Amino acid sequence: MVRVWHSTLGFTAPGGQPAWVSVRLLVPSRGSYRVTAEAFHATIAIRRLTLAGATVRGDVGEKFKGIDGFIGSTELDNVELTGDVDIDNLAGLPGVRAAAPPMLAHYTAPILVKARAASSCQIKAVTGGYINIAVHPAPDVGVKALGESNTGRVTIGLDGGVAGEAVGNSAFRVRRLFSTTGYDSKPIKIEVQASTATGNVSIVSIPAAPLAPPITRR
Repeated sequence: MVRVWHSTLGFTAPGGQPAWVSVRLLVPSRGSYRVTAEAFHATIAIRRLTLAGATVRGDVGEKFKGIDGFIGSTELDNVELTGDVDIDNLAGLPGVRAAAPPMLAHYTAPILVKARAASSCQIKAVTGGYINIAVHPAPDVGVKALGESNTGRVTIGLDGGVAGEAVGNSAFRVRRLFSTTGYDSKPIKIEVQASTATGNVSIVSIPAAPLAPPITRR
């Protein structure tokens, strides 16, 4: 187990001058990791790892001294998933920071996820800003995606995607559900749920466009 924290919240005294602080942890790429990360501002990024599970909280902190807000983003870049991912930038932390109030929801960090699934898992992403999730398509992987927003646009593009009916009560005005063809029969299933208070949602799982042929000169 590796535990890292930084006690500086990012301001010098006196005045409102930000003190740019950060933590960077480098680990071997082999093996799988279970990651728990929390920050009050700046970027949370997990790159090029196999994740057995991840819990991420990008809380609304002080953008400037005495002014609430969030600078940064929440990013999972080129990760392989063998377990569930839970990203919630609105929830806060019990006993540490309360949940983000509605008037500050639009300040919360945007979410970007680029992932491939090595076993069945779930991705849950909640924030007040935009959410972009890209799942690497594969013949043995089925994707079911639910996108929700109050005031933003929800776009879901799956290879061979079939529209479904989002069931259950929800506080979100816009809801869209899609799944890939033959989802139930796939050996690997990945469920994606992306919810934002005010931003746009984009969830895609489509083959990459082929490269243009090389230009030959005579």
